[in-house]
Amino acid sequence: MKTKLLFSILVYLITISVFSQKTSLNEKTNTISSNQASILTQHNTMPNVELYSLDGKKVNASRISNNGQPMIVVFWKTNIKECYNQLDLNNEVYEDLLKDKNVKVLAICVDCVGNTQHIKPFVYGHDLNIEVFIDRNGDFKRSMIIPSVPYAILYDQKMNVAYRQLGFCNGDENLLC
Repeated sequence: MKTKLLFSILVYLITISVFSQKTSLNEKTNTISSNQASILTQHNTMPNVELYSLDGKKVNASRISNNGQPMIVVFWKTNIKECYNQLDLNNEVYEDLLKDKNVKVLAICVDCVGNTQHIKPFVYGHDLNIEVFIDRNGDFKRSMIIPSVPYAILYDQKMNVAYRQLGFCNGDENLLC
């Protein structure tokens, strides 16, 4: 429970920190080339790519939002143990702490081997209550420059990337879980 409370506080502190540093971030962006700024901006918001719901319906990622509230996006694969440990932890934290604070948690499955029939039973078998989408061709993963999974991104209220976390945080309260 202590880890969950600290996680919730971390999300809150990161969100506040992002807003308080907005001026300095803008100043830094002005010192880099326009091409570099374009690349950073391209990977700092939800990309304009197609995802699929568990029912096979297309959803454009750029249209996903949380009505002005923070959102956590977790990238995962069904065949990596750390990924489903991460999903289980995110699901538990969501149910216990984040749901009541209107923080959305999305799980993006990046099993891009063509057949996605195994994903739905996996999600139901783990009793996940967070939204799950499938990145069938890896466009979302590539556009967000995700090097490996598990990987988590915290979006602020304006849907800009506030924090990124590579790997499963095994009880470390200082990391985004």
